[in-house]
Order: sequence, then structure tokens, then C-alpha cells
Amino acid sequence: MSRQLKRAGYVVAVANHGLEALEHLKKTRHADPRNGTPLDLVLCDVEMPIMDGLEFMRTVREMESQGTLQGHLPVIAVTANARAEQQSMALEAGMDSVVTKPFRLLELLPELKRVMEMT
Repeated sequence: MSRQLKRAGYVVAVANHGLEALEHLKKTRHADPRNGTPLDLVLCDVEMPIMDGLEFMRTVREMESQGTLQGHLPVIAVTANARAEQQSMALEAGMDSVVTKPFRLLELLPELKRVMEMT
């Protein structure tokens, strides 16, 4: 996915699990509006080691409500869990959208744009 997004012109940072993603968030404009790295959107795998995507998402939304992160961070869940109740769990955790695997980049790119325009 990373290579495909880079070829499509996106700047990509990769985290191996939710804790790494949270550490990266602390270096972005959402945590440090003046000096942080720009971050427009997160694609978050639901099933990750150490901290899964649902726990990551709940933590992000809590940080936003406490003011630790500024604004609303758009997040799209990427998951092989295609059942409706699994997708509902991702949305209830605070994801803005859900994309199921396997996906095609031509289907993902419009969803990236749609979610970014929502915020």
C-alpha cells in the first residue's frame, strides 16, 4: 500500500503498530501546530500487534477531546474484516471510514479524498 500511495503522489509514513503511530502523531501539526510535520490522514489497519487499530483510534479521539491533539484527525480503517458488525466496531471506535482488503488503489484514492474533504 505504501508504494502504491507514493507512486500516486502521496507522502507516506509507516508505523508498525498503534504505539508507533501515536509516537509519530506527537511529531505532527496535530500535536505541535507550529513545528510539527504535516499530516492530513491516517490509514489504520485494525489488526496490529502491541496496540490494535481500535485501541489506537480510541486513544486518538480521547487525545483530541483532551486537547492533546488539535482538530479532528481523519482516519480510515483498513481491514480484512468485511462483516458489517466488524466495520461498525471500527466506526464506533472513531474511524471516519472503513476500506476492506484486498482493495484496489483506484477505489481507495476517491475515499481518501472524500474523507479529507469531510474535515
